Amino acid sequence: MGQRHAPTTGVGERQPAVRVPNRGVAVKELSPQDVSDISLARVSLELSGVRRWPDASQLERATVRSAVDRYAALARRTKDSGVLTQAHLQIHRALVALTGSARLVAAADAYSAELRLGLAHLDRIRANIAEQVESHRRLLDLLEADDIEATVAELARHLAVAEGSLRSAIRHGTIEP
Repeated sequence: MGQRHAPTTGVGERQPAVRVPNRGVAVKELSPQDVSDISLARVSLELSGVRRWPDASQLERATVRSAVDRYAALARRTKDSGVLTQAHLQIHRALVALTGSARLVAAADAYSAELRLGLAHLDRIRANIAEQVESHRRLLDLLEADDIEATVAELARHLAVAEGSLRSAIRHGTIEP
């Protein structure tokens, strides 16, 4: 039957769903292969965006700045993991948008839908929002300094940590709909 989107999942966003015979529709759980595929896509698209920073438009750059600022502001005001996860993913979407490609942003939106529940759960159990905000500020500071190679290295490290956390969570069965 393929993937469909469930109207709500508890974090206010649409999530990939699968039909379960004789049981209806359920939110798709991430498998180790899903994490590998999503991580490869994230690294490819986000690093491509970062490498384009010097040629990005002022609007594209401002979108990254705004996403980081919004995440930091929300982190001071709320503990709602769904809201914080959405803001977190908007930073990564803005990095992909630096490519200037609406098609690549749409691809990022597709994998972000799959990531949303897993990241919200991780943000709840890790309780490291201040550290996450600082990590994203560091990325922005490196971009603003036009240190693209350092940004690429830092983002690759950041995404590797995220992948490891997701892998650990699914291995221990802690990510569930």
